[in-house]
Amino acid sequence: MPKKAFPRIDHEDLILLLRPFIGEDIHGAVQDMKPFQAPGPDGFQAIFYQKSWQTVGKALIDMAVSFFSTGILPEKVVESTVVLIPKVDHPERVSQLRPISLNNVCLKAITKAITNRLKPIMRKIVAPRQSSFIPGRQTTDNIIVLQEVLHSLRKKKGKRGGIVLKIDLEKAYDRLRWDFLRDTLKEVGLPSLWINCIMFCVESNKMRLLWNGELSDPITPTRGVRQGDPLSPYLFVLCMERLSHRIDQAIQEKNWKPLSLSRGGPLISHLFFADDLILFAEADGAQVRIIKRCQDEFCHSSGQRVNYEKSAIFVSANIDRRRARRLSQRAGIPLTVDLGRYLGVMAIHGRVTRTRYQDLMLRIQRKLAPWKTKHLSLAARITVVKSISASIPIYPMQTEMLPMNVCRSLDRINRSFIWGDTEEKKKLHLVPWERLLLPKQSGGLGIRSTREVNLAMLAKGGWRIIKEKETLWTQLVLSKYGKGQTHLDLLRPVQGSSFTWSSFAKAGNLLRKGCAWNIHRGNRTKFWYDIWLSQVPLQELVTDQIPEADQDLLVEEFVDEDGNWKTEEFEHILPVDIVRKITTRAVDPLSTEEDTLLLQPTPNGRFSTKSAYQLLQDPINDENHQF
Repeated sequence: MPKKAFPRIDHEDLILLLRPFIGEDIHGAVQDMKPFQAPGPDGFQAIFYQKSWQTVGKALIDMAVSFFSTGILPEKVVESTVVLIPKVDHPERVSQLRPISLNNVCLKAITKAITNRLKPIMRKIVAPRQSSFIPGRQTTDNIIVLQEVLHSLRKKKGKRGGIVLKIDLEKAYDRLRWDFLRDTLKEVGLPSLWINCIMFCVESNKMRLLWNGELSDPITPTRGVRQGDPLSPYLFVLCMERLSHRIDQAIQEKNWKPLSLSRGGPLISHLFFADDLILFAEADGAQVRIIKRCQDEFCHSSGQRVNYEKSAIFVSANIDRRRARRLSQRAGIPLTVDLGRYLGVMAIHGRVTRTRYQDLMLRIQRKLAPWKTKHLSLAARITVVKSISASIPIYPMQTEMLPMNVCRSLDRINRSFIWGDTEEKKKLHLVPWERLLLPKQSGGLGIRSTREVNLAMLAKGGWRIIKEKETLWTQLVLSKYGKGQTHLDLLRPVQGSSFTWSSFAKAGNLLRKGCAWNIHRGNRTKFWYDIWLSQVPLQELVTDQIPEADQDLLVEEFVDEDGNWKTEEFEHILPVDIVRKITTRAVDPLSTEEDTLLLQPTPNGRFSTKSAYQLLQDPINDENHQF
């Protein structure tokens, strides 16, 4: 079988990719940088270039344009300083330190301009099982897929079991071979000048290690990409796609047997998030050999190395312990009953209780320690609470409904920090907590309720399920829970479902309350049961029983070929004012536009967590909204 390759870049994308770099490309790259990030060896931060662009901009543009035609930069520009950032609280080994490259803004402006050109084509050439740094894909996509796989494996019965391998790559960015990277860029189909420019930025690196405030002698690496460079993650993702191709090839040859969670659902063989790898297969010794072969071939050619001690293997419930240990020995990976944390969220292996979120609450408590209140004003404490609440709990909130007692505990931590409570003394709370939760224009402080933020974040996932039915994770959950359901009816509780799906279903009521259909052809909107005319579905306004044969009819079925309403079909069971309102709505049976689902509080109808939270605070009514 021929070697699987990257999809061919189409002509239009290639034209956009190869158009000459101009001043606006470099200026835009500089403006997109965070102004106060740590400087490179030259000591200049991005804020210097942003504020002094009129003075230094032309020189930077001239250097960049020259580079894109010659592929060469001055040696001082490509130098970098490497600092070691601890991965743990008290590092004892070098492996517990992460090397971060501090690059000159001049170099980052050039690599960021290249990155901006690559971004639009990344989604077309990188498969859906890689979700990092790909526009339109989110971290939660992989989290949901893993949670659903684990849920199915916990309930697995019969002879055929499944395995999940969590693979840890040792110093993945630093071990990447340059010849492998160059070969990958050729496979992508990039022109030779582009490849030479990219490889110059990678290979010409001269770095000095910053240790105890002093710089070491220059070090010339022979492999790896700079961590801290805007281009490095995209180069690494393209290289990891080569492993994805190898796995797909093994599946096509019917050697690798992926998991299927439901009849007709997508096959799940692997999930990548940069260097975080999760592999899935049937629980069989032959499958372990195939996985190791693919893994070893990739590592040999790319320079990667698997850290077997930090990797883990998990087996389905129908695999006995003796067989599981044999699979673990063949893989050379420790057997586990808990895969631990994945992309910032703990994998779910059983019933979800308060103890699952102890670490989350401790992290927030450390950030909002009572002693800090002595040094902050009330306004500063409110700002800190908003910042912490909007960052630390966000990942689990997007896929899990936190238990109510956890939400109350997080609110209590926020409340105590705002008023300056300590373990020794509780201060007087001058205003009720409910008043602080109100928007500023209503006399509150705009602090957000943990429970309602959780619901709004889950509503975002529910909205994506309805709108993004082509993505891997939505296809997976729809094949498990959405059979025979359409649109908002999808988000309903299902007996025996995963905790993730149950969480999305709890946000279903919020979406059903806040979503309405914008009618064009009337081909997707249920006449009686969808919201499209007023605040509630028409079935709640009827004066008589809806005929059983009419209950699931669409709006288009109540309109004739000329777009005139068939009023005789509904006027006898609806109030006169509602009938009049229906007849004023125009429906075009010949329209090429399909009905669209809109979120009511937003002017453009698009979803945002802010609008979902607003919907919880200020329910929509007919007086303040027109459909």
